[in-house]
Amino acid sequence: MTIQAIETATTLKGNTASSTKISNVSIPKGNTEKKVYTIEDAASDYEKITKQRSRNLKVFIKIGSILNVLRDEHLSDKDFGDAIKKTVLSKISARDRSDFMWLSANQKAIAAFKESHDITSSSPDYLRKKMRQADKKATEA
Repeated sequence: MTIQAIETATTLKGNTASSTKISNVSIPKGNTEKKVYTIEDAASDYEKITKQRSRNLKVFIKIGSILNVLRDEHLSDKDFGDAIKKTVLSKISARDRSDFMWLSANQKAIAAFKESHDITSSSPDYLRKKMRQADKKATEA
């Protein structure tokens, strides 16, 4: 495997402090100097996190589907919140419940938006923000 080295300059208040090849960057891993955390480790960990986020999004949508069914059984958001507080679902914060319900209710639109805008994020806040911006831009056009 060939690793392409890229020269980088670290600056402190605008002054060049050092020059390091990215392929040579590593930091101590844990409490020992013998093991190092390399850029390859960082890239591998990022891929794992990204895959986990994708799996989390699918679970969030499932939870949201259950919450949406339960919400339909109540006359108001307050009644729904009060009912949830009496169940094991009380572990889920109101903010997360709202996010999960939104993800579930809008999953087709979200999937289409992510694909059309080449978005890989699974953050409900980020997706809502970007979708609102796109809607606003489309309305203004």
